[in-house]
Amino acid sequence: LDENGECDTQSPWSVGGQNISWNGSDGFKVTFDADGGTFPENSKTYKMLSNGNAITADEIASPTKDGAAFAGWSLTKGASEPALNLGVVTKPTRVYAVWKPVFTITFDANGGSFPDDGSLKKEKKVAKGDVITVEGIGNLPESYCKVSSTFGCDVTMFFTGWSFKSNPSTESEIVDLNNLDVFASKDTTLYAVW
Repeated sequence: LDENGECDTQSPWSVGGQNISWNGSDGFKVTFDADGGTFPENSKTYKMLSNGNAITADEIASPTKDGAAFAGWSLTKGASEPALNLGVVTKPTRVYAVWKPVFTITFDANGGSFPDDGSLKKEKKVAKGDVITVEGIGNLPESYCKVSSTFGCDVTMFFTGWSFKSNPSTESEIVDLNNLDVFASKDTTLYAVW
C-alpha cells in the first residue's frame, strides 16, 4: 500500500468494491481529496468505477476552504488550474481539489451612500478570474443631494457608473458593470461616479 492506503501501481491487486480485488476485477476506487479544504458532513468522497470508465465528479460534493474558491478537480496535487478531462480509470486513483484565490472588492459610494443601511462602502469576495458584479451589495440611489439649503437641494448628483479612480477625468474611465465584464485579479476598490 502507498501513503494514501492505495495499492501500489506495480501490484496485481487493487482496492475494489469488495475491498481487495485482482487487477481491479470488481472496479477501482477513485478518491476525491479536498487538498486542504473540507467536504460537507457525510459527503461522498470516493466512488467505484469499472476499468476504462471516465473519471467524473458527479455524486461528489464540492469542498470548501477559507480564503479560497473551489475551481474544479485535477489529478495533480496543488494544481493551479482544474483538468478539463480527468481521463479514465485504470488503477486506484486520487483526484485533488483545485483552489483559486479570493479577492476583496470594495464598492465605495464616493460621496453618496447605500440607501439600505446608509453605509459608505460595501465589500464582497470574488474569486480570481470571476466577473465582478454589484449583485448582493445593494443598489445606490439614482441621485443624492450634495449641497442643500433652506430652499431645498442646491446641487444634485446623479449616479453614472463605477470607476477604478475616485475622481475619473474622462468618460472612458467609467466602468459599466452591467454591460462590461470586469474580472477579479486582485483586491480592488470601485468608486461610484456621480
